[in-house]
Amino acid sequence: MSILIALETSENERVAERALDLHHMLHNKHSTLVNVRFLEHTRGSYEYQRTLTAEVVGGCRALLANGHTGLTVGHRDGTALLQGWYSLLSEKRAWRNDFLKQICRIFDYDISRSPTPVDVGLALYICDNLTSLEYKLQEEVMTVVSALVSCVSGATDLVMVLESSEVDGDADDEIKGKHVEAAKVGQGGRLSMESVVS
Repeated sequence: MSILIALETSENERVAERALDLHHMLHNKHSTLVNVRFLEHTRGSYEYQRTLTAEVVGGCRALLANGHTGLTVGHRDGTALLQGWYSLLSEKRAWRNDFLKQICRIFDYDISRSPTPVDVGLALYICDNLTSLEYKLQEEVMTVVSALVSCVSGATDLVMVLESSEVDGDADDEIKGKHVEAAKVGQGGRLSMESVVS
């Protein structure tokens, strides 16, 4: 399924349409088997986009025609790359809400439990898709907001890191390339200072 969903995000319209048609057929025949592991499939589409361009963060393909940076994210001409998939899931309320909740889990990161850092590019890709999806009901937007609120409300480690972070330099300097002193949760849940380059 990850490959099909990734191909739905292809720049080649014919490939994207064929992948969506096949996905639609599988969705109609085997919906309970197809509508699982949403975050894993989203990660697959992100990885596919990374093979197309070196940086899948902070822009969109529509900006390339206007001479802006060549950065790509989760939408094309204002339409989310995952819109076709989301349209299939919109048939049933439970599928739609599960999809939104599961892809919002990328933002639920606990520093003390997970040694591997969050893939910022994937988080931006998902964020851009969430902002570009065509929501039909207010409930869909509230599901996303509720999932994000639960992520932020439980992020006490993140709050401690942000509160204790300091950037080298003056207040009006750019942050890019500066060293940031950030508190990092070490073993045993204790905070330790570590220099991070951003």
